[in-house]
Amino acid sequence: MCFNYREWGFIRTPFLFYIWFLSSSKLYLGKLKHKCMYSLKCSYYQKEFKTLNELVSDVIKSGMDPNYEITFNGKGIKEEVINYISF
Repeated sequence: MCFNYREWGFIRTPFLFYIWFLSSSKLYLGKLKHKCMYSLKCSYYQKEFKTLNELVSDVIKSGMDPNYEITFNGKGIKEEVINYISF
């Protein structure tokens, strides 16, 4: 969009800049969205899940060792999957 500042005037210029900023920042913020994912602190287990319940279900189904620490966004939460499995 090309326009002449003198033609549009000073009052409308900040408004157009604001519209441009909002449209470009949405694209930028879309790339920075932080995903909240649960996983295990294990070198060979690469799966991630949105909920803790999904993680526990996958560990039970896949036969994964439940004695690994659960991670949330890559940081350990000092809990193991075995604590969430009822026998």
